[in-house]
Amino acid sequence: MRKTILVCGLLAVATSGCWTAADVQNADFAAGVVGQLPEGWTGEEGAAAVFEYFDADGHSGTTCLQYHAQQEQEQLFVEQSVKLATETEYVLSAWLKSDGATMPTVEVRQPGEKAALARVASDGSTTWQKFSVRFNSGPVSQAAVQLFGDRGPRRMSRAGKSWIDDVRIAKAGEEPLEGPIPGGYVGPPPGENLALGKSYTWSQKPSYGYSTDEGDSTQLTDGQHSVGYFWVQKSTVGWQMRKPLSITIDLEDAAPICGVSFNTAAGTAGVGWPAMIFILTSMDGDSFEYVGELISLSGEYGLPEPQQYVIHRYVTDRLKAAGRYVKLVICPAAKFVFCDEIEVYRGDFSLAEALPGEPVEDDQALIAQHRLQGIVGVRLMYDIQDLRKILADADLKPTQRDDLSRRLDALLDEALATKFDSVEFWRGLPYNDLQARIYAVNAAIRRAQGLPEIAIWQKNRWDMLDPMERPEGEGASVTVPMMNGEYRSAAFNLTNYSDRPLQAKISIEMADGTPADFVTIQEVQYVQTQERQVVADALPVAGRDDRGWARIPTPAGMTKQVWLTLHPTDLAPGRHQGTIRVEMGAKSFEAPLSVEIAPTQFPRPPLSVFCWDYVGDTVSYAPNVTDLDGLAENLRSHYVDAPWAQSGSVPWPDEGAIDEEGHLTQPLDFGALDRWFDRFPDARFYCMFPNMLGGYRLRNGLELGTQRWQTAMGEWITAIVEHAQARDIEPERLCLLLVDEPHSDKNEQLIIDCAQALKQAQPRITVFEDPVRPDPTQALQEMYEVSDILCPNLPRLMTGGQRAIEFYQQLQRAGKRLFIYQCSGPHKLLDPYTYHRLESWHAWRLGATGIGFWGYIDNKPTGSSWDNFKCGGTSYSLVYADESHLADSKQWEAVREGVEDYTYLAMLRDEVDKRKGEDTAAVKQARGLLDTLPDEVTGDWNPGAFRW
Repeated sequence: MRKTILVCGLLAVATSGCWTAADVQNADFAAGVVGQLPEGWTGEEGAAAVFEYFDADGHSGTTCLQYHAQQEQEQLFVEQSVKLATETEYVLSAWLKSDGATMPTVEVRQPGEKAALARVASDGSTTWQKFSVRFNSGPVSQAAVQLFGDRGPRRMSRAGKSWIDDVRIAKAGEEPLEGPIPGGYVGPPPGENLALGKSYTWSQKPSYGYSTDEGDSTQLTDGQHSVGYFWVQKSTVGWQMRKPLSITIDLEDAAPICGVSFNTAAGTAGVGWPAMIFILTSMDGDSFEYVGELISLSGEYGLPEPQQYVIHRYVTDRLKAAGRYVKLVICPAAKFVFCDEIEVYRGDFSLAEALPGEPVEDDQALIAQHRLQGIVGVRLMYDIQDLRKILADADLKPTQRDDLSRRLDALLDEALATKFDSVEFWRGLPYNDLQARIYAVNAAIRRAQGLPEIAIWQKNRWDMLDPMERPEGEGASVTVPMMNGEYRSAAFNLTNYSDRPLQAKISIEMADGTPADFVTIQEVQYVQTQERQVVADALPVAGRDDRGWARIPTPAGMTKQVWLTLHPTDLAPGRHQGTIRVEMGAKSFEAPLSVEIAPTQFPRPPLSVFCWDYVGDTVSYAPNVTDLDGLAENLRSHYVDAPWAQSGSVPWPDEGAIDEEGHLTQPLDFGALDRWFDRFPDARFYCMFPNMLGGYRLRNGLELGTQRWQTAMGEWITAIVEHAQARDIEPERLCLLLVDEPHSDKNEQLIIDCAQALKQAQPRITVFEDPVRPDPTQALQEMYEVSDILCPNLPRLMTGGQRAIEFYQQLQRAGKRLFIYQCSGPHKLLDPYTYHRLESWHAWRLGATGIGFWGYIDNKPTGSSWDNFKCGGTSYSLVYADESHLADSKQWEAVREGVEDYTYLAMLRDEVDKRKGEDTAAVKQARGLLDTLPDEVTGDWNPGAFRW
């Protein structure tokens, strides 16, 4: 195959003597004395106590470096100085082994710098494994190789054992590689770099402060690479942005073009990898042609792990294009994009032999027309990359391994040659038949390993699940204790390692003949996020066959999860036994189901729930979704009792409808407000966002603070209150957010002025504010006085510490309500348990009576929450929706179960309060639970655990 030819070419270069390795002495630790450091390696004081030359069980021989620590300690390492050629591509590799508790690590570091040039770390494997990474030396000529027994610098080293062997720094192409490695393409340039020293223009100026300097206008083509932490280097060019970026390079003369490269970094600190990089060429700089999508084309040389920091070079040499100008259109997956070098490679063909591209009108048209290449094409490259790792780790016969490797090569070539025209995103993964055939290779590998063709098994339903995850254990059982009237969930997994796709068919039968319609069977769908993570997250209700059995499609090579949502309303108290029956192909399974119903009806939760849903006559953040009643029912079923009206639902005076004294001269139009009221008849609060900061106070020429403004504000809110009272909605249920997330004196003073004007006319209305200052004492204190509900951002509140918590709890004691909310994103990458379910537990600990999330539904601009690739911006959707499909997510289910947890605690507290003075064992146990359980469940505050 083509890849084999490339490897042979690299070997030819290596054997020609053009490439030499950095001279790491005693790299295989063959020389040394037992009990001492190996020859050629030195260590700081104390290193010899935990590191030693070890003459047993090495990788390439009997010798290696052993780390052995009896207890946790400050980080120690051994090191060796090495010389590097500047601006040169290298590969760092090392063989590592762990006792399962440690993570041996090797780094190449520039003396005196905190960030490493290159780093490889064990994944905890207890057998020898090779780890490699590509890096560019940049201006560095003198470096140190440092070996750590566990993790790396600035972290405590844990007790345990680990082993390191065969540490090498080779120039790119010097040694053959077994497949792609982190860092991307490691071969020699596929042609002359036509972009070197050439000028370029951009659609957005660089805007990231730590890297921006005057050199940004030349650094992308100057041939100089950044070393160290990528985005704080002045040699890096960085953008903070929410829309696509284009960079156009003038090659000065028309030339044949075989490839392009883009050197970048991401994977930590909120910096995401580019979602797509489109390549265009032009002869005149005005008319451009699309010739390929770089990230998918570069997949054959390896793609970066989404959540692992590395400097990565996207490269393709598959182009057969021509032009004087090369334009890259970069679609961000997060709000940052960084680059230190772009290269354009001359092809070994004539201009006349170049293939024409596809004419492009503008960047937006390009993205709309070719975004599926970046969504589907890149996903297939990641799948093939994952399968190569699975194949490399599998204990197979050489003939089996070779056959499967050739099969992956053929699928890779097919993926690179395929144009993807359409995707039904609401079906989840696989996107198409080609991806299904790629997953089927996993089934072939597992069958060759002797695994069963079909399996039913379980793991924690809130944990991540991978499409190609291997079963852990066998069998499944479901036990759910609950009350009538509440919702609880359970899950089990089905794995198909047969040679064909199967339909799993599932039914539930209760032993006493009770209908099982209180159990909803849902298919857990895999969704690819813009950040390139695949999450088992969407929960559409499973379809049914003609027998009434639920159907879950299970492609070959995939693990699918079955989600059960239980919502009994009238089951008799006691234990109800049943059986979950599963048919897959010729196999059938039975799993026991036990539902234990308490003798208490689940009450309306005392905890209010909101999520800025903005479901009115349309949906603000999902304008193509028209099933408004379905959305309202979904919100109510998740205990949302504080819906938010979109701006169009709030009635305002028409232009000219306020006279010179401030009186309203025309009635307000309450049609949209009434339709919104009707969708949420039992709401505790009807929340509206009139956005006084956004200019509404200035309609009709009103000037803040004048008597005319005061009169108009009073008559406006009075009209709303009187209309609501005619519908039996008391003023206290009308909740107004005047300024969102006030963070300055100006914002806070506006809240004070507006709240005073409104409350002078209607003192019973509820003013809601969500202040964000970590130190609430810095805000204008009168803002707290005019507010009735104070809803601080939970992470910011916790950042403020106990002082901030006590500040808000003091306001509670003075009669204010305390709510909390969170607005991190994207929701699909946040842990349903830690971030979503535990917010209710944090509310309990703080004494809060309401929780909220930003947001509820968000499918702009893609039209589908299953399609996350916005090319800028973050997805905050708690549900999956498009024009005709609505489904919950695991995160949304976790919110509901957290509210029910809070309700349990409140019920228990109420029962204990009824028994003041009693000292029975049950009362003591209940008091003990209330005192200790919330702290045990939430643990120490750790926003780092929010990632799923």
